[in-house]
Amino acid sequence: MMKRDSTGSIIFIDRSNRFLDIENHVYRPFIKAVILTGIFFARVAETFPEAVINLIKKTLLRPLEPGRFPGKFFGRYYQIVQPEKNEQPYINTAARASFSVGLLLFGVGLCGALVYFIFIALL
Repeated sequence: MMKRDSTGSIIFIDRSNRFLDIENHVYRPFIKAVILTGIFFARVAETFPEAVINLIKKTLLRPLEPGRFPGKFFGRYYQIVQPEKNEQPYINTAARASFSVGLLLFGVGLCGALVYFIFIALL
């Protein structure tokens, strides 16, 4: 399995049959295929939501006219149904306020739960 070269150093001689090499013929191609498949599905998962949103924007939704709804929040959103010309949009400010207050309380509750779990984990 070893021999000396012209300088006197001992070198290893690989006498295995290259045709029966399972690592290079089975394992490495399999691992490469798994990795490439994972990369493909990761890229699909990365671009799929944006593609669906763009498809919905182009097929179902239309941009609102400037000044249609008061405020910066509703001015950037889309609507599905085109209202009649004489129809005035009804915006309930209490509903908007309760939504933002609900989000704020959700954030406070989430932070409280995280602090509680960290406290329990340290005990």
